[in-house]
Amino acid sequence: MSTFVKFSMFSYVFFLASTREISLKTEAKECSSSPPNVLVTYYTESNKTKELAGMVVAGAQAEQWSQWGAQASQGKVLLLPIHEVEFQTHVVEWADAVLLGSPAHYGNVAGPLLEQVQRTW
Repeated sequence: MSTFVKFSMFSYVFFLASTREISLKTEAKECSSSPPNVLVTYYTESNKTKELAGMVVAGAQAEQWSQWGAQASQGKVLLLPIHEVEFQTHVVEWADAVLLGSPAHYGNVAGPLLEQVQRTW
């Protein structure tokens, strides 16, 4: 099952795309036997989106630890700028969930992020 959710944080937008069902409100055993690999990628103009993405990573790591305990080290949370993401390697083969972060321009994602996603994804 694929999931797509849009989060707006002030003037920043984060998108979550998941290749498997991940629910933070259910018990870890119901979701999966191992924690998910999470890719957090972003485009930033003034490093504010990068700072927010770093907070998302910290929250994802804390959530993995709280749900999976010692198994949390099996799941990884990776933070990369959008121009360093290799679609086949990072998105298709590795990630269970992908979060995309961008400044918002008139309610839309920044052009460079949208262009990168449309061109390579």
